[in-house]
Amino acid sequence: MKRVAVALFVFLFLISSFVKAQEVVSLEVTVDPTGYVRVEELVALDNYSVVNVVPLLSDKVDALLVLDKNGEPLFYNVNGSTLEIMGSATVANITYYTASITSKSGEVWTVAFSSDVPVKIVLPEGAIIVDLSEIPVEITDEYLVMPPGNISVSYILPPPTETETSTSTSTQTTPQSQSSTSSTTTAGVSESSTTSSKGGSSSLVLIGVLVVLLAVVVGALWYFKGKTGGNENSDDTTSIVQKINREELEKKLDSMNLNDEEKKALLYIYDRGGVARQSDVRNELGIPKTTAWRMFQRLEKQGLVRVYKKGRENWVELTL
Repeated sequence: MKRVAVALFVFLFLISSFVKAQEVVSLEVTVDPTGYVRVEELVALDNYSVVNVVPLLSDKVDALLVLDKNGEPLFYNVNGSTLEIMGSATVANITYYTASITSKSGEVWTVAFSSDVPVKIVLPEGAIIVDLSEIPVEITDEYLVMPPGNISVSYILPPPTETETSTSTSTQTTPQSQSSTSSTTTAGVSESSTTSSKGGSSSLVLIGVLVVLLAVVVGALWYFKGKTGGNENSDDTTSIVQKINREELEKKLDSMNLNDEEKKALLYIYDRGGVARQSDVRNELGIPKTTAWRMFQRLEKQGLVRVYKKGRENWVELTL
């Protein structure tokens, strides 16, 4: 009986040393504009094990390459979504391609998979993130790092080059249009002044009353705005709203490389005196929190807004 127990123990020990799952040191996923994905893994192997088991992101992989730290190929076997590496190497550099972890619905691309370690994801150039399964550990213009778990990143690609060209043309012609508008406005003011001077003293009195009433209304609006916490930058936002009207702002936004959501967000903030809660903008547009956060990061880098914290809320201020 003792011999059987000893033999069983030895057998289990050998099995555990023969096959062993390994530690993934780093994992990087690079997505091509066509949805094809390049996966790069750096894995620390147990050189005491005969077979090292490494999970793959998919059971459908192409151009699989497994190298040791010296760039020499290692023997391996693929079993479904599992990679079995043979030999006594201490490190394995694994590279492969797959198209099975991406999908497309309309204009929206989604890359989705599971991982036990943080993953660096590189999206196609110019991609605009519209949804995330979790808030990233790190995010830059070039890549984002997602935490372990069931990972999902949805994005849309920028419009074709022709659209960008027409946008560039629009940018060049807009200043002329604005100049024309300014001239027309100046002429209109001059005509209005001439007409009012001919209207007599009664017209001047009426205009004076209207100006006073307008000043009272504006003052009341700013007073109540300050009560709700929006008066921190009242001097700056007042000058922003006064120096450009809504029509001119729309023309200016059209001349920039902005998507519809970004334009709507900026106009919404303008309509509220140049400053608004980030949560109010998000609710108005009906977009997720992570999408709004990413959008305001882009707008702040372009110098169009300033995001600041007041109390427990984020506020967005126009800085045009």
